[in-house]
Amino acid sequence: MGGLFTNRSYGRLFVRGSAAALIFLLSSGVKGPVLAEAIEIQQDIDIQIGNPGDFILDIEEWDDPQMKNEQNSAAPSGSPETEAVTEPETETETETEAEAETETETEAETEQETYDWQSGRPLAGEDAVYNLLLIGTDRRDESWNGNSDVMIVATINTAAKKIILTSFMRDLYADIPERGVHKLNYAYAVGGAETLAATLESNYDIKIDNYAVVDFETMSELIDIVGGVEITVTDDEIPILNGYLVSMKSEKDFLEKGGTYKLNGMQAVAYMRIRFVGNNDYQRTQRQRDVLQALLAEMKDLDTAELMKIAGSSLMLVEHNIDMFQLLKLAGGLPQYLKYEIEESRVPYDGLFVSQNEMLIPDFEETIQRLRATIYEGEAKDQEEESETQEEESEDQEEESETQEEESEDQEEESEDQEEESETGEKPEPLDAINSAMGGLSSSAQTVLGSFSNFCEKLLAF
Repeated sequence: MGGLFTNRSYGRLFVRGSAAALIFLLSSGVKGPVLAEAIEIQQDIDIQIGNPGDFILDIEEWDDPQMKNEQNSAAPSGSPETEAVTEPETETETETEAEAETETETEAETEQETYDWQSGRPLAGEDAVYNLLLIGTDRRDESWNGNSDVMIVATINTAAKKIILTSFMRDLYADIPERGVHKLNYAYAVGGAETLAATLESNYDIKIDNYAVVDFETMSELIDIVGGVEITVTDDEIPILNGYLVSMKSEKDFLEKGGTYKLNGMQAVAYMRIRFVGNNDYQRTQRQRDVLQALLAEMKDLDTAELMKIAGSSLMLVEHNIDMFQLLKLAGGLPQYLKYEIEESRVPYDGLFVSQNEMLIPDFEETIQRLRATIYEGEAKDQEEESETQEEESEDQEEESETQEEESEDQEEESEDQEEESETGEKPEPLDAINSAMGGLSSSAQTVLGSFSNFCEKLLAF
């Protein structure tokens, strides 16, 4: 759980620093209203949050015991132990550090240049698809990972301008790395988020960029931060929903009858857990996607400052492996992403699986083809167009090469002709000039020249 505690600390830093960071990033390439809006956001956050030392959220504050232990075990600055191992910096070390700083600055500038911070869309040359694995567990204590009852790949496809929610059912056949064949939710139970992500990548030929994990309690808090979600509950679902509320010790949130409600966190989590009404787990994954869609719908009408506060608060609750730079990119693009069309699907697809021994076995070839076509929609088209362009360029190069070969052959022929002419000019017939000069002369002159010519022929023959 050390990662979860650390993420809460990151969340505090993110809320206080993300607006300032975005202002810096926007100011490098964006002018006018966008920059002005970013500055206004920073001012609003300063007013609402106050001094960093006074920043308190309406959720329980967490201290990271691992970080405390590390701090307590570290030698104090200026202690004898520290001074004993300290050596003067050499000129070479100073130069090396300077070069390292320069390389770091260059890398940061390159990363900044390859991303459009205003729209949140990667520029040409970067992947247009980002896959975040959302994991919901039934863990009630820290003795084990729990079962992954929710496994949804949330895709942000900037090429197709879509958010795609793809559920993977818990009973799916899965060849788990180093574990063999089991149901998919076993991957998280024995190996955590990393093993589950690796299993999805190896079985379905997709790339998982990052993951985020919540349990019942943290998911409930996330929904309450947004203000609840609007969901229609049927009369048949009411007793099951209330039963889950009892197990979560939240009887005060009972619903009396079916209808459309603004569900709070506990009610929404209870709704997502229902699988004994409708088509078992198939219907449960649909409820999970319905709640996520309702959650995104609630966020659409929020301004950028409110979205920043929600993002920072959420980071304190979620266990994840997203680095700070990626978080800033996602936060910067969030207002744009929320305008995208939302598409949803479920694996296994209807008609593309069989059920054996309580395990769902998909038609992997057809499933992978359909899944990739959905997730990588715009990127696949871009790759095809790029491939066609490369083929055309290759054909043009081949034609140019053929033309150059033809020109080379012409030049060789011309060179051969010149050589023949040169050889002819170097060895002229010795009597040609005399014979050509005889034309138009008098008969006596021609006789003299003829005799001279015969003499030359005999002389040359000799």
